[in-house]
Amino acid sequence: MPSGVQSSAVSVLDSDAAAAADVRGGAASWVARWWPPKPTASWSVTVRDKATGKVVRTLAGGAARGLVRAVWDGKDASGRLVANGTYTWTLTAKPADGQGAELNTSGTVRLSGGTAVRRDHGGNDGVGDLLSLSPSGALAFRHGTGTGQLAGVTSGAGWPTSVVAVPFGDLNGDRCNDVLVRLASGELRAYRPGCGKALTPGTAYTSLGKVWGQFNVLTSPGDMTGDGRPDLVARQASTGDMYLYAYNGAGELKARGRIGVKRTGYRAVFGAGDLNGDGYGDLLAVDQANALWRYDGTATGTVKPRVAVFGQNWGVGRNTFVGVGDVTGDGRPDLLFRTTAGDLMRVSGRCNGVPRSTEPKTKIASNFNRCNVLLSSGDMTGDGRSDLVARVAATGDLYLYADNGTGGIRPGVKIGAGWKNLTVLAPGDLNGDKTGDTTTTGPAADTRSAAGRGPAMLRGVLPRAVSSIGRAADF
Repeated sequence: MPSGVQSSAVSVLDSDAAAAADVRGGAASWVARWWPPKPTASWSVTVRDKATGKVVRTLAGGAARGLVRAVWDGKDASGRLVANGTYTWTLTAKPADGQGAELNTSGTVRLSGGTAVRRDHGGNDGVGDLLSLSPSGALAFRHGTGTGQLAGVTSGAGWPTSVVAVPFGDLNGDRCNDVLVRLASGELRAYRPGCGKALTPGTAYTSLGKVWGQFNVLTSPGDMTGDGRPDLVARQASTGDMYLYAYNGAGELKARGRIGVKRTGYRAVFGAGDLNGDGYGDLLAVDQANALWRYDGTATGTVKPRVAVFGQNWGVGRNTFVGVGDVTGDGRPDLLFRTTAGDLMRVSGRCNGVPRSTEPKTKIASNFNRCNVLLSSGDMTGDGRSDLVARVAATGDLYLYADNGTGGIRPGVKIGAGWKNLTVLAPGDLNGDKTGDTTTTGPAADTRSAAGRGPAMLRGVLPRAVSSIGRAADF
């Protein structure tokens, strides 16, 4: 007979869910335990990427009495390691007596020992770093803190100041990011410094050939072959032809495949990451009429016919473009650009990639003419939103402009000094969303950006990060 006493809802008496876990490539696990005061009929733990909200794994169990225990090896539902970074978990448990509300409790876990987050070279903390080349020939990883600052440096001396460094993904499967370096001779080398190690001329490397001096664009659009590895796209200076160099699975690049001809008519070519959500890297290009075009990648290492994003004259009066990621909090990548008047403008993203006949834009700052470098830094403040880094031309001071959560930016905060003479600046994925950007200013005033991966399209089209943005003279 019913006792007449109402059953209580399931709640947690105690819990033991680690806030951080090193899964060591899947050899170890995150273990969490909860103690409800009454038996549960079934339970599930849903693990999501904190930045994107995407479900990466669901753990489930049946009846439990006294203890609910979940074990996650850092892999997604398909058995692939997830990237280092912060994940949210939500425990849901149904009471065994069918009385009262379900238990719902949640938290976060900082995962390490997974795959490397793009541009995280200072370790495996899931926070991107800045790469700089000093006039004395030191290549340095300047560590992002995840709270909007730079703290600590890992530096390697002895480099010629003529090198072009392109931070890249993990080519040899050690779960540490690698760096491509082009020498003045035209040789391209894939250096494998290991997680948190200095990059020096003596670091182990694989030569990728000596023909790379012929290219005026080197950019990584992400995975264009469907193997989950970053690929390289290069534009030949003399012909404008575009070539894809796909990863071969053994730390090197395959023979090139031509993916476009006579692209000399573009003043800028961007390796843009995955713009349309199909899992493959895409390219963007701005032509001499200042129109913006999109080339969707495929799993076969080719690109589809171009699609107009914005018509001619779109780029008129705009001298710098930054694929900044999501600055509006809607999970869609946005675009910032600087006008010749020094205003900083935002074009908000949309998810379906359909070009608009008009371009809604919002002014978010002024007086940016004093800055000669604008970089997408990803999330440097730990709030899951992408931020902006700018360098003041006159002083070389470096400022962080954090996203304010409403589509604008907060007042600038000085985060560094003495950056005036640096010839290479490369912001990584500081947003923990596995995407990042790399900008390299070479001796010929080339400005390049190695792009990360974005989950959606622009309200027009730009993703979370841009790749090569051309020569300074083009802007």
